[in-house]
Amino acid sequence: MDRKKFSIKDYTSIITATAISFFFVALTVYSATTITSNINTGGTLTVDGISTLTGNVNASGTLQVSGAARFYDPVTFESGIGASSTLTVTGSTTVSGAFNAGGASTIRGAVKLDDTLAVTGNVNASGTLQVSGAARFYDPVTFESGIGASSTLAVTGSTTIEGVTNLTTLQVGATDAGTNITGMVAGTCVISEGKIVSASSTAVAECTATGVLANDKIFVMASSSAPYHKDLRILGASSTANTIGVIFMNSSTNTNLTIPSDTLNFWAIR
Repeated sequence: MDRKKFSIKDYTSIITATAISFFFVALTVYSATTITSNINTGGTLTVDGISTLTGNVNASGTLQVSGAARFYDPVTFESGIGASSTLTVTGSTTVSGAFNAGGASTIRGAVKLDDTLAVTGNVNASGTLQVSGAARFYDPVTFESGIGASSTLAVTGSTTIEGVTNLTTLQVGATDAGTNITGMVAGTCVISEGKIVSASSTAVAECTATGVLANDKIFVMASSSAPYHKDLRILGASSTANTIGVIFMNSSTNTNLTIPSDTLNFWAIR
């Protein structure tokens, strides 16, 4: 029986060919692996690179992502989504069911809610909270820094305002019946004694009223302590900038009367 002798050169060729084969197999597996059947792991599946999944991903338990997870196509969560830390959404988010946030939610894009938004804790908006439709608050609402409405602000219940309220236009009553009020000033002004009102005539006494503008609607009321003559009464008032002109009427037919010094209360409405 013939036996073929192998030389050192033959052994070297075999070893080299085997090493090259293992190298190409390892390279192929490292670069891309296509698995056409199911993968069942009893432990942890760790992927160090990018995984591209072209089909469905079904997780009967918890799908835990310790780093950032990016979804380039729409993602549907049929039973809900829970985030133990911060859930950050940079694009549009459509919530077709109830949205319950037990912790902090940072949303940098638009959020569209087709159903009810139930918030059991505080809602903090560092920017603009914009509501294009009706917003109903069934419990008291506190606005610590102010509230702005570009359209109509309708309040059907009681409203308590503890701080300063700045309104460009205020309308009280029905839209077709109320009068727009764009400014209001209230205070006191002092008239000096000495103005003479002739019998059966009128005279104007002026007093300084800071904040009053020309053509404001002025309402004045004399104090009860000033010694007014029974025939001397206030007929009306008008205004220029920071000044109120009080019109006194003397109803006596034969006696000239002097306007006494008095501190008047006034309202100016524009």
